[in-house]
Amino acid sequence: MRLRIKFGIEPGSALDFNYQWPLSAMTYSCLSNAAPDFTRTLHDLGFPQLDGPSFKFFTFSTLWAGKGKTRIEKGKLAFDTDHLIWKFGSPIPAVSTLFAEGLLSMKLVRIANLEAEVIEVSDDREPELGNGLAYFNCISPLVASVIDEKLGHRYLSPDQASFWTTVENNLYKKWETLHGKPPSGKVIFRPDYGYISSRSTGKKIIIKDRYIVKGHLVPFSVQGPPELVSLGYNAGFGSRNSLGFGMVEESNRQ
Repeated sequence: MRLRIKFGIEPGSALDFNYQWPLSAMTYSCLSNAAPDFTRTLHDLGFPQLDGPSFKFFTFSTLWAGKGKTRIEKGKLAFDTDHLIWKFGSPIPAVSTLFAEGLLSMKLVRIANLEAEVIEVSDDREPELGNGLAYFNCISPLVASVIDEKLGHRYLSPDQASFWTTVENNLYKKWETLHGKPPSGKVIFRPDYGYISSRSTGKKIIIKDRYIVKGHLVPFSVQGPPELVSLGYNAGFGSRNSLGFGMVEESNRQ
């Protein structure tokens, strides 16, 4: 279940480039306002998988001010607008519902040093997935990494086949964790290699002033069982979803 949120802000408000962590903190704050015990469990334990870290089963987009409404000022993002658009998603309807309740009851939220008024919270239409084929653009960076003995995590690039295999396997693990059994079918990812080869897709985000997460804004198609594609759409593709990575929207590009 996806939500579209409209925030009211003071024109000219500024925010640090690395605002994913403050957005995640704000998300937990809103959830806790509606359901403190559930939120504490979600934050501390999540939904454990058998052979890896737990999933939180929510994701969110970057903040969108509108075309031409964002500029760089004194090393920060400054917004020449009185509102921002943001999206939140979870494959668990209760999580989205609780989040919406928390947002609407708080009225004002703080994202780092930015104060925002909650103007509107509405359902965001899910794309038609009847044939199991969808074309997506990333609205937050897509992350794929593997364990590395020296680095801890080694981040992969979307021009590598291993990037998409890692994203694929991550989706299967999400399904098995949520439903207690493997999915009934497979998915096929087809990245837009022409797009990847013609421009820089990489984004480095610093979390808590010390951890660097490397993701990519890249278009791709995915085909498979509709319910599995829908899970990726709502939970986020790839990893680090609860920090604001891996959210997509339907694309007209084919």
